[in-house]
Amino acid sequence: MINGLFKMLSGLLNLSSINLNMSKISEIVKNYLDGRPFLMFYITEDIVNIRGLARKICEEHKIENSDAVMMAIRRYIEARLNGMRFIDAFNKIKQILRNSNYAVHTGYTVGRPKSKDLLSAEKIFHIKFGEEQLAVVNEKQKELLETIYEDVAVVVVEHPKEIEDTPGVVSYLYFKFFERSINILETFSCLNITFVVVNKQEVKNCIDLLENLKAD
Repeated sequence: MINGLFKMLSGLLNLSSINLNMSKISEIVKNYLDGRPFLMFYITEDIVNIRGLARKICEEHKIENSDAVMMAIRRYIEARLNGMRFIDAFNKIKQILRNSNYAVHTGYTVGRPKSKDLLSAEKIFHIKFGEEQLAVVNEKQKELLETIYEDVAVVVVEHPKEIEDTPGVVSYLYFKFFERSINILETFSCLNITFVVVNKQEVKNCIDLLENLKAD
């Protein structure tokens, strides 16, 4: 009788330990994937190998039970894709970027205006926040600036109005620059227009990127 009771208690303790470990693993997986939202893009495109991702998490967090990690990843994905909301949002992001208008301008300078007066209308962009000012101007006006970046390219993206109600569009755009190792020197936006400043050596790479976004 006592031995049977002891075995039952041991089983309950082991079960509690398993649940506790699974709870901890789920927390680790959630924190890992929350900190890498781009992985969800690849998961929804069926590019990411779940088993390989589980091995990666196991290695980084010294977890021995890879099956438990795989289960936690699948549960995380199911929760995020509840009602297909994430996939729908992702497709809408791609549709907005597909329908955006793109232009690449070269021969511009980024800097702080030497005078606090507004620059002439030929500037491409001018920001004033308190005492701080930043401007992107053409080569003819660069003497008006304390130069930060000279002879750079400016990518101008004019989005459809739907961007105002769609989270993640600009972050996904920036991620596509990251994918191609294009360094963003400066960026700012005005309503539905996004400006991205890059080195002029990246112009061809940017054009390829923009063409892919239009075709995706």
